[in-house]
Amino acid sequence: MKLKILVIDDEEAIRDIIRHGFEAGYEVHAAGDGRTGIEQYKKYDPDLIFLDMNLPDMTGLEIFSVLKARGCRAVVIMLTGNEDLALAQRALDKGISQYVTKPFDLEYLRGAVQDALSKRPGGGGRPWRIQP
Repeated sequence: MKLKILVIDDEEAIRDIIRHGFEAGYEVHAAGDGRTGIEQYKKYDPDLIFLDMNLPDMTGLEIFSVLKARGCRAVVIMLTGNEDLALAQRALDKGISQYVTKPFDLEYLRGAVQDALSKRPGGGGRPWRIQP
């Protein structure tokens, strides 16, 4: 079974980096705004979501709230160019698994994914392995 990843980020370069960095053996989908991201979530039911904090139509926390209200159980990693520690803590308090600042190193991102997946509730039985 392939791990399904959804990238919701308005920066095409970020979507491409993540897509190319994780596409080997994984099903990767991407959206450039919040509304499209929510639609993609409904369509693909991803296991992992990379979610930008600031999108043109919604904030990452607004999108996260919508997804949670729809029963989302995916691991969510917040991506942001903002290093505001209070904002990071707020995101983590709401249930975001990891908070990663841009620019990021792909190897660091893979480590964050592995860490987040290993800590997810009920996820211990599935052998998740992020491959280079």
